[in-house]
Amino acid sequence: MCHLFTGICHQIFGTDGEQFGPFINKEERKWIFSREMCRSIWLDFDKEVDVNGILAYRYRPPFSVLDMTLPGMQICLNKKLQIS
Repeated sequence: MCHLFTGICHQIFGTDGEQFGPFINKEERKWIFSREMCRSIWLDFDKEVDVNGILAYRYRPPFSVLDMTLPGMQICLNKKLQIS
């Protein structure tokens, strides 16, 4: 079924999202592969949080992750694919 999809939805970017390396730039977009969505998505910085006394960065996917009208996202679905 992979041959039915092209573009960003066919490529795997990022990690499983459980952890990232040290010294990251919180303003830099992070990419993860979402097993549930079966595609890569991006996460944007949300806020700083305290986890048992350790400063951590919280990231969340923006609503635009689901917007298939964004440039580059329309190619995720093959026009020949007929779903009824």
